[in-house]
Amino acid sequence: MDQPAADWARCVSDATEGSLFADSCALPCDLFQGRSDDPSSRSRLLARERTPMKVVPLDAFLSHGKLPHSRDRLQRDAELADCVVFVSHRWWNVASNEPDTPEGHKYGLLCRALVALKRQVPNQRLDDVVIWIDYACIDQDDPMERDLGISSLVSYVARSDFLVIPVNPIPEAVSAFKNASHPIDLVDYGERAWCRLEVYVFLCVAEILQKPLHCYAYGLMPSGMIQNCTCTADLFSASVVSTGHRSVACGLLRFSVERLQRLGVQQNSAMFSFEHLPTNGQLTHEADRDLISSVQQDVRQDYGRTVLDRALRMMQSTQHRSLILDDKQLTCDDAENLIDCFQGTSKKMMPRVRRLSMCYNLLHCRGAALLVRELSILPGSSILSMDFSDNCLQAAGAEELQHALSSMKRPLRKLYLARNCLGEGAAKVVAGACRVQKLLDLSDNQIGNREAELIVRVLADEAPGARSPAQTLRLAKNNIESQAGQALLAASQVVIDLAQNPIPPAVFAEAAMRQAAALV
Repeated sequence: MDQPAADWARCVSDATEGSLFADSCALPCDLFQGRSDDPSSRSRLLARERTPMKVVPLDAFLSHGKLPHSRDRLQRDAELADCVVFVSHRWWNVASNEPDTPEGHKYGLLCRALVALKRQVPNQRLDDVVIWIDYACIDQDDPMERDLGISSLVSYVARSDFLVIPVNPIPEAVSAFKNASHPIDLVDYGERAWCRLEVYVFLCVAEILQKPLHCYAYGLMPSGMIQNCTCTADLFSASVVSTGHRSVACGLLRFSVERLQRLGVQQNSAMFSFEHLPTNGQLTHEADRDLISSVQQDVRQDYGRTVLDRALRMMQSTQHRSLILDDKQLTCDDAENLIDCFQGTSKKMMPRVRRLSMCYNLLHCRGAALLVRELSILPGSSILSMDFSDNCLQAAGAEELQHALSSMKRPLRKLYLARNCLGEGAAKVVAGACRVQKLLDLSDNQIGNREAELIVRVLADEAPGARSPAQTLRLAKNNIESQAGQALLAASQVVIDLAQNPIPPAVFAEAAMRQAAALV
């Protein structure tokens, strides 16, 4: 490397003129002075440790000159007072089965990232900061110890205060880094199953323990964001990649072309869509998928239980009438747990709940059907609105949801099922939803002409008065074309919303004239 890592250690207390570290990354000086951990949750997570956590002291890491291997023996047992920085990374030299390039680019980048992070917390003593990185802290030579270390990943993350991701200095990764708001957005990282798992565990555990989401990426800034950087070639020169700096004015001035960026803060929760879960990531060895699935499932179950318990306790202590459980990876098992809560310790809250929102979760039709059916028969139930938008309901389970809707003991005013790939199952849902009085939202569900024609038949076959005339059937943003759209508008006794379908304006005008004539 052009500049020894030890030089970066000496920069910790220096003010770097021209530094371009993001101001938004500034951290409170008392960050490490206390935690808001739930003791029972923390104990449960730490109990997953199968082999003691090893860490590398920051000064030893910075002075080593390259990424330390476990056989270099720089690691020691983690201690309670440690401030742990968990390094999550993809191995950059896959062909040679090495974590770094021959030039040590990742090591240099990590040294600068750690110093940048350290600079944000000036009151933290250097001796307290330690690094966890798999290559150094999980035994690379003993397969049994390696497996124990991987099995202990959840407990290691529970002990960690920061997660740092080095961004590969390749054009596509640097370009993606510019607009990244979540670790999944990072190229050559977010698509990998093991990388996803480490981030997944870190963000879930942080929310379980109510710790701040201190997840950061560090890497080169795109050339358009860098003053005096006139071309992309400048950014990816060997000197810049090795040092993280560009020199101008005949070498008299030097400034950073790297930045430390906080990720995952906008969502402020462990938000993962189905396609972004670790189990759906890419793997070099497909045999690892079962282990990743096992860890993911364990963490998700703990996370789901914690989310439900915390939401119900918060609602119990307030006068809120809405139970909001959006963006929480909740599954059908969590739906069952929620029913159990309302039947048991939380049954006194049931009369207060008017609205249940579970958008952006992992529910299938079985879970939605269970909630629709069971919450309508619980003593004192007064729920008027349910929102299951952006889940995984899908057409295959539509019949189960149809039966649940048709067997409701109390009517709903509004039911939101947008963006659930219900497609060919949409007519079944419409058939079951007679007791939805105001709004049935099936927007953006890949509903085509054939399914629209089936919906027309469902509505035409119903007895007069079977469905509230005030009901709006929202079919916006689907694939319904002129003829099917015209049939829907003509045949229905309810209000049909077909906005943003490929239907000419003349069809809507004709339907409006027909409705006006009927009122005369």
